[in-house]
Amino acid sequence: MNKRKGRRLIRGLVLVAVALAAILAGFLCLRDRDAPKGGSPSTHGPAMVFSREGIAGEIISAVGDVVSPERTRAAVHVTETGARWVCVLVQDELRHCTFDDDWTLSRFPALSESGFRAPPHGPARTHSIYLSLARKVIGHNRERGDRVMVVTCPEDEWREMELYWPAEGKTP
Repeated sequence: MNKRKGRRLIRGLVLVAVALAAILAGFLCLRDRDAPKGGSPSTHGPAMVFSREGIAGEIISAVGDVVSPERTRAAVHVTETGARWVCVLVQDELRHCTFDDDWTLSRFPALSESGFRAPPHGPARTHSIYLSLARKVIGHNRERGDRVMVVTCPEDEWREMELYWPAEGKTP
């Protein structure tokens, strides 16, 4: 009888160990699936969230004077130091991006990996207008660390884009 109870106990412990291993494997798979793509959390900041509300809505309204508001989205991030970072996304046939001040394409690996480039002859006139309008809406202050970028691409690519702000604590 003791051998039988011992075998049951061992089988029970093995089943519990297998169940715990399966739960742990599932957790690790979910964690890997939900991990940001295009770099580890230490290489970039939070995901950009495009909206039509608040300051983002004001930016869309201002840019809407140049291009239809339906063809525009905006993401706004306020850093721990109070700097306002803005990304204006505009529907266009070309995959271009223009950056304010000292931001460059290298700060946004997901864009460069997806084939985005700076306009071939410097910032396009429309990009400059979008930058200027967004700066005006946020009351752009370079010393505070405010930065603006403009990204253009076909609208059908918007849903698949995974863009992240640069990591805070580093010079933008």
